[in-house]
Amino acid sequence: MNKRHGFLDLAKSGRNSKTRWFFGTIIILTGFLIIGSLPSIFVCSDQIAGFDCSDLNLTNIYDSPPIILEYILIHWSFIIGIIAIYITTRFVHKRGLTQIITHRITIDYDRMLYGMKIGLIIYTLNLILSFLIGATPILNEFSAPEYITFFLFAIILTPIQASAEEIFSEDIFCREQV
Repeated sequence: MNKRHGFLDLAKSGRNSKTRWFFGTIIILTGFLIIGSLPSIFVCSDQIAGFDCSDLNLTNIYDSPPIILEYILIHWSFIIGIIAIYITTRFVHKRGLTQIITHRITIDYDRMLYGMKIGLIIYTLNLILSFLIGATPILNEFSAPEYITFFLFAIILTPIQASAEEIFSEDIFCREQV
């Protein structure tokens, strides 16, 4: 098996003083909240003509082309957050990023693909059941190029967002308590 040792034992690996945890938290929060929000501040401060940030939400996915820009802006802070987490674990705590994610020596991609398959099966069944009971998806104006572009960004940025939230909330802060 591809195991190193217990998952909670990894909390004791690397350099873990209270000072390192404090500065690591500052680096990660600075990445997430300050550096990650700079593109949104730039776009929403009327630097790009014709983009209105007064109603920045993802509720009407097919309203207009800026939805892709909105999606990227919302997820940009998670990309910078993952980079900040990597910098913190690598240079402040002197550990590898895989030690935060798993207790195995390498990441088990087969398990990840299995989870994705199960998720796709559940979502497909949900979609089929929605059509059977008469519910219709909200599509005001369907545009294949916009949909494909949005889909490509979604399959890249959504896992980054989920990983950043998981690593930050559970692995960074919960392990500090161990």
